[in-house]
Amino acid sequence: MDYKQKLPQGKNSIVVAAADDKVFSAQIPQDIKKKALTAGKEGFFISTDASGNFYLIGADHSGTLYGCLDLIDRIAENKSLPAKLAVTDHPEMVLRGTCIGLQKPDYLPGHDVYEYPYTEESFPWLYDKKLWIKYLDMMVDNRYNSLYLWNGHPFSSLLRLKEYPYAVEVDDATLKKK
Repeated sequence: MDYKQKLPQGKNSIVVAAADDKVFSAQIPQDIKKKALTAGKEGFFISTDASGNFYLIGADHSGTLYGCLDLIDRIAENKSLPAKLAVTDHPEMVLRGTCIGLQKPDYLPGHDVYEYPYTEESFPWLYDKKLWIKYLDMMVDNRYNSLYLWNGHPFSSLLRLKEYPYAVEVDDATLKKK
């Protein structure tokens, strides 16, 4: 992206930006920027002005994303870009997410409670990139901002710690896949 570029100006322009963006912030009209920042973390303000300009300004980058998703929903519902609009919104909860259980109903041979190495054989869906993209897209559509993995001790299958280099329950190739 060419950061020397300016935001659109003039009649019927569409401006999509984050109020806290260091590059474009100064170009956003102060009253519009203030309303977006008032929306709070991950909030946004969508409006039109008398000249026909359209503003979608997030309080931050997440707010800009959520504002875009809100506008997409409005366009889909009305089959057109709204001519007049003044909407401020923000998430009600700070953390919104899903929990994925990474456990088996039985002990695995040679393992104890909470020992479930994350191998392709044990959890094939964990290695399915297309499925993860679809799942993460669903999370964005639902405005989730966190993902929780549920397991007693997941770290020995996900990473190697400097302090405990041998506390890994999968081989190097499997660890590298993650």
